[in-house]
Amino acid sequence: MGQNFVLVDAEQNLSASLAELPGGKIIVMEYLDGSAPDGNICKYRVLIVGEPLYPVHLAIARHWKVHYFSADMTDHAEHRAKESRFLCDMEGMLGTKAMKSLQAIQETLKLDYGGIDFGLNARGEMR
Repeated sequence: MGQNFVLVDAEQNLSASLAELPGGKIIVMEYLDGSAPDGNICKYRVLIVGEPLYPVHLAIARHWKVHYFSADMTDHAEHRAKESRFLCDMEGMLGTKAMKSLQAIQETLKLDYGGIDFGLNARGEMR
């Protein structure tokens, strides 16, 4: 649930960030900004169950570490409306580029069951 994730935004913050983390090994990933034009971060989740892709949820927050339970959904009717649109019309909401990317992931992984979490940047590219 993201408890041991930190965002290192500058090289001089690396040592302090590493000191926050437990254990002796770390995994480093490049942060890909998925901010929407309104400044919100949207984390989409879809499931692979056999052939089709199923929308599960959309979590919207102002902070980079987005989890559904800590997202800004309860107090924002517009966020819930956006999630509802995603659940009812995933392809219309995401667009052709994102849907093709999801399908390519599905075809590459060849899983009967799996989940994909992702964001979209302002150009509609998956992050």
